Amino acid sequence: MSAMVGCVYRAGAPASGEEVAGMLAALAARAHDAERVVTAGAAAFGFQAFHTTCESESEIQPHVDIGTGRVIVFDGRLDNRDELGAGTRGDAAVVLDAYQRWGASVSNHLVGDFAFAVWDPSAQTLFCSRDAIGVRPLYYHVTADRFLFTTDYRALIASRLIDVRPNEGMVAEYLSNELRSVDQTLYDGVRRLPAAHSLILTRRDLSIRRYWDPTALPDVVHQSDDEYAAHFFHLFRRSVRSCMRSSRQPVGVYLSGGVDSSAVVGMAQTLASDGAVAPPVHTFSMVFPDDPEADERPYLDAVDSKWQLPSHRFVATVDDIDAIRAHVARRLDVADAPADLGVVPIRQAVASQRGRVLLSGVGGDHGFGGSLFHYAEHIRSGEWRAWWHQLRADRQVSDMGFSLRNVAMHSLLPLVPRSIKDATRPIAQRLGWPGGAPPWIRSDFAARVALGDRLRYRTTPSNSARADVCESFVHAWMPWGLEKLDHAGAEFGVEDRHPFLDRRLVEFAIGIPESQRWSGTKTKFVLRRAMRDLLPETVYDRTDKGDFTGAVARAVDVLAADGVYRNMRSEAYGWVDGERVRRMYDDMRRKYAVRDSDFGDHVFPLWFVGGIELWLNAAFC
Repeated sequence: MSAMVGCVYRAGAPASGEEVAGMLAALAARAHDAERVVTAGAAAFGFQAFHTTCESESEIQPHVDIGTGRVIVFDGRLDNRDELGAGTRGDAAVVLDAYQRWGASVSNHLVGDFAFAVWDPSAQTLFCSRDAIGVRPLYYHVTADRFLFTTDYRALIASRLIDVRPNEGMVAEYLSNELRSVDQTLYDGVRRLPAAHSLILTRRDLSIRRYWDPTALPDVVHQSDDEYAAHFFHLFRRSVRSCMRSSRQPVGVYLSGGVDSSAVVGMAQTLASDGAVAPPVHTFSMVFPDDPEADERPYLDAVDSKWQLPSHRFVATVDDIDAIRAHVARRLDVADAPADLGVVPIRQAVASQRGRVLLSGVGGDHGFGGSLFHYAEHIRSGEWRAWWHQLRADRQVSDMGFSLRNVAMHSLLPLVPRSIKDATRPIAQRLGWPGGAPPWIRSDFAARVALGDRLRYRTTPSNSARADVCESFVHAWMPWGLEKLDHAGAEFGVEDRHPFLDRRLVEFAIGIPESQRWSGTKTKFVLRRAMRDLLPETVYDRTDKGDFTGAVARAVDVLAADGVYRNMRSEAYGWVDGERVRRMYDDMRRKYAVRDSDFGDHVFPLWFVGGIELWLNAAFC
């Protein structure tokens, strides 16, 4: 939530600080508490403080170590301060001490949400790192003589130090509604440091390495369901407590009515009642009175009734095209997903009460929702009876996308050797199977940016439940969504925190057997069992979740009514087949009118096509 920027002259020329001052000026709206620029030889750093913990209020950044001259800028929150011997020092000073102790392996020893950079003037090296899940963003631009970095890409765009052009490969991924790249952005020359990676810059070299690998974690093995539940409860309590560490009250919890956010509310209030954290806790929710499939009020009522907390509810609407255009113009990015745009009143309400922290249930689905790849696991081990029982149970779990096609995809396809998949891919695509460039993308454009290759997974393909869970935490959609939340929070002065994304809890989620994630008709089995006494009965027993597809369709209607899909620049550039896009919209409208569920196949592709169009008009007018 704080903003940091930096500039390093790789040939050793002295930095004046003018570049970083100009970059900070582009982020003036984020400078809630303090702003400072520091120069150190060939490097200059700028920092805009947003205080969300007591320790950060007493710390001045950029922080300079008097003995070594090393400089650090740190955005985030450390959750293992006691292990690091932090005392009353701010997080930046603690991380700099840790870097001086462990060097480039320092991030292996840090738990929390963070992005930071350390400049060593004696070695003329810059070390940057980002947290394991990617909650805090870090963007950079590099040339032979200069390296720029920031937590907000708008600083790079506004610096006038780079040639701002669309990154057509990334544009193609957005237009396809299939993000795959974890290190690129919509702007050519603006890169992102991937989650769980560190970067080392010297005069002659730039190297990037992964410091945390979720595929290499050990199994978590206990003897009983109760032991797994106790382990979860311990980790979850510690994570929620860490996320509630705040210098301002109240602490808000975004309550959707699902199991995950309801568990956060229950644990947060338990901690407050026990005196482990400072009360009060408030809940904030969106309601959809005109959309029964999305409206969660019965579950919200159950949670609020159980805990008797101050609750705040807002009617979700995304129907103001002028507000959407202004949002895109401020962010210089594609618009947030409609559900996230609708959360604006919540952040405004938290800020109006002087709160600065909003907890969420983000990550609960990823870690504990279970995976349909359990079918492949049963077949691989010859457990056909277990496969049949699982299939019968899954038909009763409506929130996991059960269908016979999904059963086939997750039972047999993972067992097919990759060589055979590669050989048959062209035929499969002609038959309508997933993969390759979608039909609304111009074929010559797709070929030019090698879209087919871009859309293939760059990580190990999921062929088991555990691999699927790992993939969900490293897939490009994860940092995309988290960066969106970071920028949205910065706009309103509210920091989003996600207890389910605590690295220790993520490691537990990956390491447990699938039977603890999905048992019979119960997804999130270990979570439910651990939180049994802290969840209302109706929430504990839920096997469904709110369906917001209709809300996205109505948001697409707002774009269409404003003419976004007519005379598109992306069509003029040869990126999309405009007639295909407009036919896709007409088909969505016809199916939505008769409540044919297939309308959902079109809504997000149309939203992203419209989003790219609005972005082009805002960023390259």
